[in-house]
Amino acid sequence: MNLKYYLRGLGLGIVITAVLLGITAGGRKETLSDEAITTKAKALGMIEESELSEYVERAKADAEAELRETLEAELRTSLQEELRAELEAEARLQQPEGQSEEQAEGQSEAGSGETEPAEPEQESIEFTVHSGEKVKDISERLEEAGLVESASEFEKFLLGNGYDRSVVAYKYRIPAGADEEQIAAMLTGQQVGRQ
Repeated sequence: MNLKYYLRGLGLGIVITAVLLGITAGGRKETLSDEAITTKAKALGMIEESELSEYVERAKADAEAELRETLEAELRTSLQEELRAELEAEARLQQPEGQSEEQAEGQSEAGSGETEPAEPEQESIEFTVHSGEKVKDISERLEEAGLVESASEFEKFLLGNGYDRSVVAYKYRIPAGADEEQIAAMLTGQQVGRQ
């Protein structure tokens, strides 16, 4: 009799296992084909190898165009500011001393028939500072041009007052009677003396 119960239990176990396998096997999904996987990947942003070089070139061109536009805008702004500053400086130089801008504008607008005799222009010497030129060389050339009495004293003056670090390479018109302070101010861009 034990064998009979044993066979019933074994049969019942096989039936339950078959039912469980049927339930779990029925829940399996279909496998996707390569085309379906590729389609879904493209929808999510995948780029194929054949399209990659074209995509990189387009991205590079877009980045270069954006950078070029940014640099052009910055350069344009910088040049406009420099031009405005130079025009204002020239206007200040042309304005007689002790006269306000409003007075100068009023006189130019009034257009009186009388003109004051122009003051004789102070003699000035053209002097060029080259890019990368040492303070010692600049001082020696200033002495040769007759603008400073002693190259070594002027060099000491520039070094002692910190002007040596901010000399601007440019072509200047320096008045013949300018002192060391005025020349240093011109060479560092603190005073207008540019041509």
